[in-house]
Amino acid sequence: MKKSALLFLFLACFSWHAHSQVLISLLLGDKLNSEKLEFGLIGGYATSNQSGLDESSYYGSLHLGFYFDFILSEKWVFNPSVNVISASGMEFTNQDPAVTGITGLDGVLIGADARLKVEYFQVPLLMKYNVTPKIHLMLGPQLALRHKASTYYYYDLNGNDIVYREDERDNYKRLDAGFTSGVGYKLKPGGMNLGVRYYQGLVDVRKNNPGDANRNHSWYIYCTIPIGKGKAASKEQAD
Repeated sequence: MKKSALLFLFLACFSWHAHSQVLISLLLGDKLNSEKLEFGLIGGYATSNQSGLDESSYYGSLHLGFYFDFILSEKWVFNPSVNVISASGMEFTNQDPAVTGITGLDGVLIGADARLKVEYFQVPLLMKYNVTPKIHLMLGPQLALRHKASTYYYYDLNGNDIVYREDERDNYKRLDAGFTSGVGYKLKPGGMNLGVRYYQGLVDVRKNNPGDANRNHSWYIYCTIPIGKGKAASKEQAD
């Protein structure tokens, strides 16, 4: 119980400062790079869904954050990162006759296109293995702190496109956890990486869920861009 509380406190404190840290890191990127450490931005496109639900489809969104590569040896790299902008969710057709409790509106929302969006601060803690100088494999745990959750219902009312938003924060747990694996390709030494990752959640993210467990699972297509790497290398040579 004490360990869970400490973990929650760490993630909460980390997430509150994440946006400002991205900006600071961009300005001080060369200070965060060295021979054994690489810092940069990570971002791309993600598709996600939840298990335990019928007739749902993948929801697509952008993700953005920053990463560190702690170079342990020629083959092994410890790769923690933080996705500051990231969301999991799904798309589905609403069949719930009592979404709002408002009789007239609930009737309109039956059959409406719907999208669940649960926003997280995600922290993958991966180990990278360099199969070749350009190709690497990744595996490790991922933690996430939920800060927003909403379902959006899209419907037509007298020829007008209407969106109704339902706040879902009370229905979703604050913490998610699971494992991430993937493969990456380095375009050139000290340069950009391209890769694909898959995340499988182990936690039923819905509170008081009477049915099958709802676990997040996501695919990520991403690129990483080192920040200040060249400037840091030039400083080291000058010294």
